[in-house]
Amino acid sequence: YSKEVETIHDEEVVGECMEVLKKMCNKAQHAQSRKTRQQVDDITIPEWPIDYFFSRWGSDPYSRGAFAYIPPGIDGFKELSAMSKPIYDFYPEHQIPSDKPKRPLILFAGEATTPYHPSTFHGAFESGI
Repeated sequence: YSKEVETIHDEEVVGECMEVLKKMCNKAQHAQSRKTRQQVDDITIPEWPIDYFFSRWGSDPYSRGAFAYIPPGIDGFKELSAMSKPIYDFYPEHQIPSDKPKRPLILFAGEATTPYHPSTFHGAFESGI
């Protein structure tokens, strides 16, 4: 499937991803009735992302499908956990709105962002769910 995805136009891949997100969000909305008031979050998603980027590792002559590697002496769990942290809205400390949590601006996913299953397809998949 990965070789096939590399040949699909970016907009088609985004469309497929948005359909999956809509299905997941729809299921979550139906489950909201079982949550307490404090557990209910805004689980709506936009019709289309503001921006997106695709890498095509299999056809990149410099990576050719490379994957994460943890060299000896490095705390892989710590480093891969750090890679998975989102980038949040920036507010100066004195301007943080008390009624709203910071919003993630950039979310990372992929086999190099999971300390539990690095360098694997299922690790990449699970990190994006």
